[in-house]
Amino acid sequence: RSVEAMCIEHSVKFFVADVHGWFGVLASNLGRHRYANTDATGKPVGQPVEIVYPTVTSALDTPLPKLQAAHRRFGLNPVLPALHALLALRDDGSVPLPALESDAMAACTKFAHAYLAGRGATDPAAAFDSEVFGMLCAHFGANLSPVCTVFGGLAAQEVLRAVSETNEPSCNH
Repeated sequence: RSVEAMCIEHSVKFFVADVHGWFGVLASNLGRHRYANTDATGKPVGQPVEIVYPTVTSALDTPLPKLQAAHRRFGLNPVLPALHALLALRDDGSVPLPALESDAMAACTKFAHAYLAGRGATDPAAAFDSEVFGMLCAHFGANLSPVCTVFGGLAAQEVLRAVSETNEPSCNH
């Protein structure tokens, strides 16, 4: 049973952060969450807003075209599909990580293309930046202190937003 499942069962808000070399991910499951937008002085503006968070698992399983549509305004960060593929590769266990050898890197890329095709990518090779994916694979498992510090600060900020119910916390999409 996952920690997230236990949090859902007990109505506890769930946050998770994971760092892989120069990259990291922060996700949360706040369940049904209510917040109020505030102005620069901290006074509420407008009516409170209620959103329902997807589970972290369902966010990771979101089809790639839906992610691209959700990020239409600024474009999908090229790290996101690469990180999703890398996490699936880690869970698959068929290729050792970090992948520093060219044969291992080729196997990682082949796996990533198949994974992204299965998630709805019409052109898996164009769905992510292979240079970014190579950096992710080469540094997978490395915990760089400055990157951990940044993601720890981001996580703390999101926890404060959730607890204070002011301004919109990050959503998993």
